[in-house]
Amino acid sequence: MDLTNYYYKDVEQIYRDIENHQELYELGLDNPPSDYELKWASLTTDKGPLTIYPHPADFDLWAHCHDFFEFAYVYRGGCRMHIDSADIELKAGDMCLFNLQAKHSIDVDSRSENIIFNIIVKPEYFNSSYFRLACLPNNEYIFDFFLESMINQQIKDNYVLFKNSPDNTYQDLIEHIIHEHYEGKSHKEVLLNFLFSSMLIELSRTYGSNLDASSKEELKKYKITEITEYIFAHYKDITLKDLAAHFNYSCAYLSTVIKKYSGNSFSELLHAFRFLRACQLLTESDTSISDIIEDVGCSNQTWFIQNFKKRYGISPSEYRRRYRK
Repeated sequence: MDLTNYYYKDVEQIYRDIENHQELYELGLDNPPSDYELKWASLTTDKGPLTIYPHPADFDLWAHCHDFFEFAYVYRGGCRMHIDSADIELKAGDMCLFNLQAKHSIDVDSRSENIIFNIIVKPEYFNSSYFRLACLPNNEYIFDFFLESMINQQIKDNYVLFKNSPDNTYQDLIEHIIHEHYEGKSHKEVLLNFLFSSMLIELSRTYGSNLDASSKEELKKYKITEITEYIFAHYKDITLKDLAAHFNYSCAYLSTVIKKYSGNSFSELLHAFRFLRACQLLTESDTSISDIIEDVGCSNQTWFIQNFKKRYGISPSEYRRRYRK
C-alpha cells in the first residue's frame, strides 16, 4: 500500500498551519520554551477522537508535550527523538507511542526523504463506551499505559517504542488506518474504530511479550490491573472497604499497594475516574452538568466544578462546548 500521495497531499496544509501558528516562529528555535505544550485545537479542526497529522519532513520540533496521545509511525526514512532523558532513533516501520507527559523533541534529516505519520488521539477516546467494551478486555498492558497517563501518574517511561521486525503484525493495520482516514466514505468512523482497536490489541500483545518475567509476576501478584479496572467499573459508589473486601485485602494493605503502583491514594484514583466519566458524559450526552456531577458519585457541585477547572483548565460547560461530538 503506497501512502506517499496521502502524505504530500496533507503536508502542504500542515505547512500552512505552521505558518499561521505564529508562536512557533516568534519563540524561535534558538530559544525554545521549557514547558511548550501542543494543543489538539491548534493542530486540527477534526471533531473526531482520532485523526492523522503528517510530520513535515524538514521541520525539527523542540522539546514539547501535548494534550493528546500520539503514535509516531515512520513510513519512510527515519528521525531522531529525545524523549525525557532518552535518545532513540526511528527507522522505517518503527513506531513510538507517547503519553500526555512525554516531553520529546524531533530531529529529521532534510537531506533524505522522510515520511512520518502521526496518529493523534484524544484522551476521551480511551474512556469511551466503545473502547471499554470492545478494546479494554484485550488490552491490559496498553490500557494501563493510557490510564496511568490520564490520571497524571508519574511512570518510569512516558513512551513505548515498537521496532520494525519480520514478526510484527501491526504495520498493516497502521497503514490501513491511514488509508481509511484519507479514502474512507460510508461508515468511515466505524471502520477506523475497528482498525484502531485491532492495532491496539496487536500492540498490547507485543508490549506484553516484551515485559520481563519479574515485571509480569509482580503485576499478577498484586492484581494491579484487576484493582484499577474494578475501581473504573464501580466509580460511582465504591469505597476502600468494599474494594478491600472484594480482593480479600485489608484496607491498610490495599492502600499501600494502590499508592505504590499508581502513585495516588485510593481517593485520588477514584476522583480521577469520576472526572474521566464526567468528560465522557459531557461530550457524548445531553445530560445536564448537575446531573452528571450526581451521576459520577459527587455530592458537592461546587467542589466538583472547582476541581474540574484545576484538572482541565476550563469549566465543565466550556469543556462540553469545545469537545462535544
